[in-house]
Amino acid sequence: MKISCLGPSGSFTEMAALNYISQSSLKYDIILYPNIMKAFEAIGVEAEAGIIPIENMIEGFIPLSLDLLADTKLKIVDEIMIPVKFSFAANCKSLSDVKKVYVQFAAHGQCRKFFSTLKDDVQIITTDSNSSSYDEVCSGKEGEAAVIPYHMLSFKSFDLSIEDITDNEKNRTRFIVLSEKPEELLTGRREKTTIIITEAEDKPGSLYNILGSFHRRNLNLSSIISRPNKIDFGKYFFFMDIDAPYPDNIDLANAVEEIADRNKVKVLGSYPASRILTNFHSRS
Repeated sequence: MKISCLGPSGSFTEMAALNYISQSSLKYDIILYPNIMKAFEAIGVEAEAGIIPIENMIEGFIPLSLDLLADTKLKIVDEIMIPVKFSFAANCKSLSDVKKVYVQFAAHGQCRKFFSTLKDDVQIITTDSNSSSYDEVCSGKEGEAAVIPYHMLSFKSFDLSIEDITDNEKNRTRFIVLSEKPEELLTGRREKTTIIITEAEDKPGSLYNILGSFHRRNLNLSSIISRPNKIDFGKYFFFMDIDAPYPDNIDLANAVEEIADRNKVKVLGSYPASRILTNFHSRS
């Protein structure tokens, strides 16, 4: 089988896919795509499954991933969390000689403290991927540098390198695995459920009532986030992660049914919760 993910080779998404495959009883070949949209659209067409990033510990949820989930028939069948650490590589001997830094937009937000130490006249160039940043610094131009995934630091030697410039040493990114046929690919015990409320009651207390359905049944929400529905100004989707399986947990099944009486609800999937990786895989 095939699994789609964000490339190019060496991306954190590919690392997440490699780790997912290593822990799965199913066998996959990885297909790399240039952006999240194309990797998502390939699921069910060119690949049986796909993996996309959904949340970073520092930067929070990824808006594009949430928007794609809001209008899809795909289901979440698993999630995996990997440590994310960034390194600095430069074609010069000291930080004072750095003139230009290539950095992927999300990586920039996870290394703000380091960027505050650079000279004010350093030019920051935003790239589409961490691998693109790596390719730029590999061109060898004097004074140019890049923020790259830490595992890429071992691919090549640089005049100057700093192994870890990440703001938080516990930084993690959560990825979800999606499929059109969840029952065929679900390989673990259901422990967690994600739902989306696409049409909430437009009246005072509507969100309070929704949350009350979970509270009365002692169901824990591990996250809740809103996104504009892109149709009506001031209207929002609500994404919620619940620490319970659906429909196996009768309390959760009843809560969803109760909420659906007044709101439009879609269950995006019930799946195993993130694992702590014991054997971390990356492609060298």
